[in-house]
Amino acid sequence: MQTNMHSSASESTLEHKQSELREVRSDLREKQSWIPDGHEALYRATSEWIQRSYDLPMGSIQARVRSRLLGLQKEPKHKFRPHRGVDDPEEAFPDECEDCTHYGGRCPVLAKKVGQDTLERYFETANSDEELLGLLTQFASKRSCVVLKDEIESGQGQYREFVKVGEQLRTRVNAVVSDIDLGDIEDDDLPFDIDIKAGGSAGGTSSTPPTQEIAEQVAEITAAVTGDEEEADG
Repeated sequence: MQTNMHSSASESTLEHKQSELREVRSDLREKQSWIPDGHEALYRATSEWIQRSYDLPMGSIQARVRSRLLGLQKEPKHKFRPHRGVDDPEEAFPDECEDCTHYGGRCPVLAKKVGQDTLERYFETANSDEELLGLLTQFASKRSCVVLKDEIESGQGQYREFVKVGEQLRTRVNAVVSDIDLGDIEDDDLPFDIDIKAGGSAGGTSSTPPTQEIAEQVAEITAAVTGDEEEADG
């Protein structure tokens, strides 16, 4: 019950932030043409923010999760279960998994086929970013996956920061358009530039799938990790 409540709360938070973003974007698009001469930097920053608002982290949650899990599996010895290639079972896990309850045991996400199949089903059937976020949050909580939880929270944090920057831009644009004195704040003083990962639309459409190269790498590494040839080695 608690997991479902957490999932619903995450979906609600994302939906609220997306609604905020659409409101800020609409206002900036409307008032951008009113920005007077002498504020070219503000006009360019507004244009950049509007364009980048369609390409946000949470819009590519599927690609983010796939890439993060792929990164965990780069080392051949990291099979997320005890095997004869390591002396200590914990050596079969990357350091990022150290805080996980399954560290040194058997990872329910990457060492079990059912975990991989469940993730793929979510990626293929989720109809929106909100739905996928809820499913992944529930999946990570049920399996105590600290890496997935961190990736989800990181995406939400970048999303919140981007919306915050948009609000700062809107304040500046409104002040300039309405000729309101903001004191010593200049166009170049506002933090317009933030680093975001490219992805899909922020408008609630389904997540952008990963590139073919990443998808093939995931399939190849997953087959090696979840293979049955060393099941008896544990």
